[in-house]
Amino acid sequence: MELEILLKEYTKLLEEIEIMKKDDSVVKYCCLQEKREALYEQLRTIYIQKKLQEYNSCNHLWVEMPGEEHSPIYVNAVGCIKCGIDTGLRKRKKKLEDMSLEEQAIMEYSKVGINRSLDFIDVVCDLNLGRAIFNKINEQYPGLDNRTLAQYFVTALNDIRGIEVNEERQKSRAKRLGLSKDFKSWK
Repeated sequence: MELEILLKEYTKLLEEIEIMKKDDSVVKYCCLQEKREALYEQLRTIYIQKKLQEYNSCNHLWVEMPGEEHSPIYVNAVGCIKCGIDTGLRKRKKKLEDMSLEEQAIMEYSKVGINRSLDFIDVVCDLNLGRAIFNKINEQYPGLDNRTLAQYFVTALNDIRGIEVNEERQKSRAKRLGLSKDFKSWK
């Protein structure tokens, strides 16, 4: 009985599709959708190739990222404060189609393995905060080697963490660093 009902629905659906195939606007829409999908795939491929080149040419400087309470997502995850690679992304159980192009590029780069032993700053730091501090240091002192940059970074991070400020001052600090005004991951 259930099979007969499903077959009738399916047959009716096929008939409706055949009728719609004769409608010029539906045909045009389908053609545009196919073109859009093909263009998106080309854009995706080019974007990921560009990001992979950027990641491969980066002289990474890694920080450990804080774990989320009651979640194994960020266990042993690190991020590069220079280019923004977030290795915790691999541990998130997202479908490819639900990821941004940036996330897809990071996933692709992560497949070859990330050598975290090279330049690792032994601090736990939110990646957005780490990138913001790096950008400020890099603005003032472009071209620093990783060792010097790491020293400046740790000093700046400790200064930020060591000075208790009220919420208004935190918002001002976040704005100066280019973070969202609601940023709260200072520790």
